[in-house]
Amino acid sequence: MAIVIAFRRKSSDDGWWAWALDGLLSIVIGLMALFWPEATALAFIIWMAAWGVVAGVFRIVAAIRLRHEIEGEWALGLSGLLLITWGVLMALLPAAGLLSIAWLIGTFALLIGVVMIALAFRLRRLRSA
Repeated sequence: MAIVIAFRRKSSDDGWWAWALDGLLSIVIGLMALFWPEATALAFIIWMAAWGVVAGVFRIVAAIRLRHEIEGEWALGLSGLLLITWGVLMALLPAAGLLSIAWLIGTFALLIGVVMIALAFRLRRLRSA
């Protein structure tokens, strides 16, 4: 979705590349997990931690840049803050075990999803107004 947003905003937003980079990084991490399952859990955790921090920073940057264009940009910024927190926790607790990592992934994915849904409803309401 981030790549789709990037190309939709390419003509109207100089920061479209941040969305594209977020989407590309997400795809690369997903493909690595799919095609190299023999990679160690620690390497996967480090990659996911890096993705969380980088994607979180880009979401915060996007929220700051969009603050004059949309209402509810706080939700995008909050999702970025949650991603950064998740990434830092992943990096600090790599040996906590796969079960706890699964709980971290699930918890933060749920929180980020709820925040993004809140943003979608705010944008939909703004668009219809």
